[in-house]
Amino acid sequence: MRPIFYSTNLRGMPIPDVPGRRVFNAFLTGTGELRVANSFWGRSTSRSPRPLNGVRAAMRDYSEICIWMLFVMIVISGAIGFRTQPAGAAPVRLGIRETANQSVPTT
Repeated sequence: MRPIFYSTNLRGMPIPDVPGRRVFNAFLTGTGELRVANSFWGRSTSRSPRPLNGVRAAMRDYSEICIWMLFVMIVISGAIGFRTQPAGAAPVRLGIRETANQSVPTT
């Protein structure tokens, strides 16, 4: 089957075919990695490539933001813990002190 249309964005290069796959990744020299979706209409096939550069950059930025948010949450959690620790430990200290001050009966 001969191609009916080649995109000028691809500089006349054909998108490789992967038989039996509706969605796959392809690499074109000069263009980079593409995510290709095949659509079938009877005997005709349409390939819709989308560049993955934007997706990769968005995922890298998302990962960086998640790491920073995790760091900030750990710092805030530690600060809250150190601030509230005396209030939580006071009843325990009081209980330990009362137990230590009790006289042990001798038999």
